[in-house]
Amino acid sequence: MHTNRNVGTSRLVSALLGASALTIGLGGLSAPLLAQTATAAAAPVDGAQQVSEATNDSGLADIVVTARKIAENLQTVPISITVFTGDQLTEQNAMSIRDVANFTPGFTARQSPSNPTGFILDIRGQIQTDILATLDPSVGTYVDGVNWARAYGLNADLLDIQNFQVLKGPQGTLFGRNTTGGALVITTNDPSMRGATVDASFTYGNYNTQIATGVVNLPIIPDFLAIRGALLYAHRDGIVTDNVAGTKYDERDTLQGRVKALFEVDDFHMILSGEWFDYSSNGPSRIAQVYRTGPNNPPFAFTARIYTQIFPIPGQTIDSYIASTEADFDTVAINQPISTDVTTQTYNATLWYDTSFGQIKFITGTRQVSSVASVDLDGSQYKVHTTTGTQDLSQYSAELQVTGRAFNDSVDFALGALYFTESGFDSSTSIVVPNLNPNTSSFFGQIDNVSKGIYGQATWRFWKGLAFTGGLRYSDESK
Repeated sequence: MHTNRNVGTSRLVSALLGASALTIGLGGLSAPLLAQTATAAAAPVDGAQQVSEATNDSGLADIVVTARKIAENLQTVPISITVFTGDQLTEQNAMSIRDVANFTPGFTARQSPSNPTGFILDIRGQIQTDILATLDPSVGTYVDGVNWARAYGLNADLLDIQNFQVLKGPQGTLFGRNTTGGALVITTNDPSMRGATVDASFTYGNYNTQIATGVVNLPIIPDFLAIRGALLYAHRDGIVTDNVAGTKYDERDTLQGRVKALFEVDDFHMILSGEWFDYSSNGPSRIAQVYRTGPNNPPFAFTARIYTQIFPIPGQTIDSYIASTEADFDTVAINQPISTDVTTQTYNATLWYDTSFGQIKFITGTRQVSSVASVDLDGSQYKVHTTTGTQDLSQYSAELQVTGRAFNDSVDFALGALYFTESGFDSSTSIVVPNLNPNTSSFFGQIDNVSKGIYGQATWRFWKGLAFTGGLRYSDESK
């Protein structure tokens, strides 16, 4: 079966009157709510984007964020936002996006049932429940300024993170792709010219769990070139036993690395980066629970016929089989080998020039995703429903930003232009009750997306504690 979808070209001209584009606030009344309040000051970090903390006279920590493309104090930015610095994530043992979601109000993250490396993100009920490449998520993910269009690889550990920002609600004119629910803005640590540093850690736990990380920062040429590298290796043995084959399932192996190089010449700066992620696991499927009101319940009766007539269970009724399966989460009995293998490669370049009014910045990046996952959907030892999915996707984006202040610093502005392309395929094969239906169903979705946009937004502080924000965005997207 071949599926070809041509959505056509859509054009959107928006002048938004709301919190994201037109804001009138009075001092602290417009400040967002922060889930955690920093209590210790941290030194600013060199790089294109900075989030720093400094304690003011009132004892509160000033946290500078870049949620609106410019550096602003969190207490005055009129966006609902939760921010965590890298130190806060470490203190709370937050190793993944799902860990961050556990203590962020209004934000949830869970693994996709078809591929554990793809996360389904939900902010304030805005959610896309499938990670197919032919569908777009409701929550945009931006890593070092580049939009990661697909969810594959989002289960990677938060390695050497400078800050993690959760922007809640539609983001208006500044984030043009897939931000109806909000956006995750993740910034990794940039190289520093200040000195050589080495950080390393190793963790060992039950099930032969091993997690090793290392971070190295090296100034190569003083005030001109610095390099930063981060590496993570993680392994865990299987924790679930297959009663039929004796195989151990839910074993995991992760290898993740990142290298960044910073070049500086007077007011010109450039960061080149490469990030690699390789993940494999054999996490099993299982029958968690079968809902029924009695043996005459039609759905249950149909399931019983499949298991007792097509796949007889010697000396066992369907009720006893399902009851034993539901009761034990340490064992499974499946007929299909389970595996997930995902690799991603991401390469970015960020160039910026400090001007008298602010900054001119160019961000470009490319990302490739390759994934193969096989799933035993029925979670039993009999051939009822199995599927295999394959994804091969690539994207390229380039964005020009001009930000700064004008009119004696009474106006903050952000102007930009974006170009984005994506291509590849998302395919799967599925077999349902092969004893009765030997045919294999095949699905193939090929994508060829192009998105272009220009935007502008400005905030005029015309009175103490009172500001007016207006923005306009024009987008042209072909799918």
